[in-house]
Amino acid sequence: MAPGVDSLFINWAFQNPAHILSARLDLYYLSTAGIAHLWTKTISWNPGDCPAVGSTPFTGRLDDNEEQRFASQSQNVTVAYHPSPAFPTDHLNVQQAPYKLEMTVVSVTGANLLTRQRWLYIDVVVDSIELSLGSSKYIPKPTGVGDKGFNRRNLEVYSHLDVQLPGRSFPAGKGLTFPRINSRSRCTSPMAGGRCGISRKRRTPPLTSFPTRSPAPART
Repeated sequence: MAPGVDSLFINWAFQNPAHILSARLDLYYLSTAGIAHLWTKTISWNPGDCPAVGSTPFTGRLDDNEEQRFASQSQNVTVAYHPSPAFPTDHLNVQQAPYKLEMTVVSVTGANLLTRQRWLYIDVVVDSIELSLGSSKYIPKPTGVGDKGFNRRNLEVYSHLDVQLPGRSFPAGKGLTFPRINSRSRCTSPMAGGRCGISRKRRTPPLTSFPTRSPAPART
């Protein structure tokens, strides 16, 4: 999905819906400290009004807003968001994907639900990336005699890119050329994608703490 762009719906189907009073949707992600609770939407119905088939909108936006407070034939819908620095725009993002979306059903008194929870996983993928050349002031200054040559090569790479980027943006569909890097240099330039500046490995925490199977559909 593309958060904030795609207008998606979370859909469900219940057996014997007259026994259901509410459904809670919880969104989780794997933080550096483990599984973190990110977002909750609670949907409630008057007794006997819960439909057999229902849906609620979900765009990837996490903060409470009027567009999200809707569900099929619901009496009330509330949204609770637990802000985190990992989500600076209050939307799902690629960095923290995938996400676990879990539904928990609450029944009327005396009803025996065979399954109270179901879950699925949501992924956020990259469609395109836009890059631009920043200011040369961010190039590290040499701190020792051995760093002067390295700094000079960084400035050469920067100047070479600067003349190729009209408006300081990477032209779509066009390649860029880089000046030749001295093979005797102790490190290639980070601005040229070298090992000193850009790591090509992306470490993603494994989903070892998430269940691998979802139980059967909710039945009463």
